[in-house]
Amino acid sequence: MGRSKGSLKKSLSFGVETYRDGALQRIGDARILKDEERFSLCMYCGGVAVEGMLRALCCIQSKEFDERHDLRKLAVRVRDLGLLKSERDPDFVSLVNKVARKWQNTMRFSSDGQVRRFLLNIGVYGVRKPTMKYISTEFFNDCSRIVRRCEVLWQRSHKKN
Repeated sequence: MGRSKGSLKKSLSFGVETYRDGALQRIGDARILKDEERFSLCMYCGGVAVEGMLRALCCIQSKEFDERHDLRKLAVRVRDLGLLKSERDPDFVSLVNKVARKWQNTMRFSSDGQVRRFLLNIGVYGVRKPTMKYISTEFFNDCSRIVRRCEVLWQRSHKKN
């Protein structure tokens, strides 16, 4: 069942507001999923929230970027744009790196078992390691900290404009 060119829907447009609004919704979704003990999907949504907020900050100065889904590169870009305050944000990029280590955009397709194996392979889950509940709660808390800080940076940048 193919579509003809005339029946294709227009794609969604993305910009500062879209990334920000979506990120704030995804961190809320992650909280609900964590509370419902749906840990893998909680982690995916938390990572998407971080990506969305980082993209929103990047879009403040330029709509073009090629970091794709690389949280580390997006965090460095935010730093390089001068949006971070050195006295307030000394660990911002490190915290994003901590989240990025446990998150991949492809998690959206992964089963719970695949996510557990991924976390086992990177050494954060397994025998004598924390439970998925602990890992996902810590991950959610880190994502929440990043999203809250990005929101402050976003608000501050919009007061200037």
